[in-house]
Amino acid sequence: MAVTTSGKDKLLKWMRVYIHAYDLSGDTRTFAALSNGYDMASMLGVNQSVNWFMASSGRILGLRGYQALLDDATGGAFTRLKQTAGSPTATRLSVAFGGGGEPAVGDPAYVMNSIQIDDRASFDAAKGILTADFLVDRAQYSVSAVNPLGVVLSEATALSATTNKSSFDYGASSSNGAHANIHIISAGGSWVFKVQHSTNDADWSDLITFVVTGSALNSETGLATGTINRYVRFQATRTSGTCTPVCFFARN
Repeated sequence: MAVTTSGKDKLLKWMRVYIHAYDLSGDTRTFAALSNGYDMASMLGVNQSVNWFMASSGRILGLRGYQALLDDATGGAFTRLKQTAGSPTATRLSVAFGGGGEPAVGDPAYVMNSIQIDDRASFDAAKGILTADFLVDRAQYSVSAVNPLGVVLSEATALSATTNKSSFDYGASSSNGAHANIHIISAGGSWVFKVQHSTNDADWSDLITFVVTGSALNSETGLATGTINRYVRFQATRTSGTCTPVCFFARN
């Protein structure tokens, strides 16, 4: 049976942050903004009394001013986010907002192909803080991954059997494609992961089939073009092992 959104019950306590294959929520403090907009160009003429604007560029996406505790333990935010020699780190980033509890199917999410462009260490009220910015990655850009605002399709629950998650009801179909992020935050065995869609919440067809198999910590963005039916769900088909996949989906 399809789920819908839970309403006005989103608290910082229930926000979760996934970067590549890591749940960094335990070190996360806050962030400045999840961008989804356009630069503005003023179109004010010298004889006009009201300023008006037009979008001057393409959509601007990114996680700005992300702050985490300066945790250098194995798997901590510092060890996961410090920049190493070479190019900035390209990855997948998802932020989920739980509705009165841990993020579950149907809760809102921000879904993006990202590149981490910096890390800045500082102290705030005696606490070590790491600040970083993540912008959309041009090398991973796709017209199917323009809108970052989506929903949770699979929460952070260990799976040990083939599972069809609850479906999400969009209310109607769309025609501009979609994208999904999967993060394998605990790995084991061999799996096939899919996003499926349906017109009636009963008969399902494959929309996105991911390459990752659950055998290793990893992340991936899957793309779909054209029509996205009213209902969508996450499916995990097990061959062996136990793993924890989290999946987030956004239609354009």
